[in-house]
Amino acid sequence: EFAAMTDGYYVLMNDITIEEHTPVAEFNGTLNGGGHQIVIRKYIDGENTGLFMKIGSNGVVKHLSIESNINITSEELMNAGLLAAESEGEIYHVRVSGTFDVAVDNWGGHELNAGFVAVNRGEIRKITSTLDITASNRANVNAGGAAGRSYMDITQSMFTGDVTTVAGSGYFARAG
Repeated sequence: EFAAMTDGYYVLMNDITIEEHTPVAEFNGTLNGGGHQIVIRKYIDGENTGLFMKIGSNGVVKHLSIESNINITSEELMNAGLLAAESEGEIYHVRVSGTFDVAVDNWGGHELNAGFVAVNRGEIRKITSTLDITASNRANVNAGGAAGRSYMDITQSMFTGDVTTVAGSGYFARAG
């Protein structure tokens, strides 16, 4: 039950599949995947989406594998991260695979950030990703294998998936 996780120490004891997920608002605990896999099928639409809306400054996610085949179409989405819309915490020893397609039909000029973590202000290290990301918006788009937008270094990581961005006329699209 991820929705009830806000703080504390959690260890996955088995692989799990999440068919439909409403993101955890803010996570300040530790999620130790124990080397197990989470398969994510669908996120509930919102302004910010991911397994966690935000990993707070005390949050830690480690030793986890995530697989997705997610396709999101939204009118309000601004930050779409497979793991988190935003992170100020610590993420390490995570493997990511699958596809993550995000399309925003927004005329309001809002920027879309998309990636493993949409906006990173924390520490990301030792990530291995083959995740293919496609992000499109009528306004600006930032998309990346690790983060759509990162204010901190991402270290000791390897990203080999494809990243594709499409922005509206007169706007920019950045992929990394």
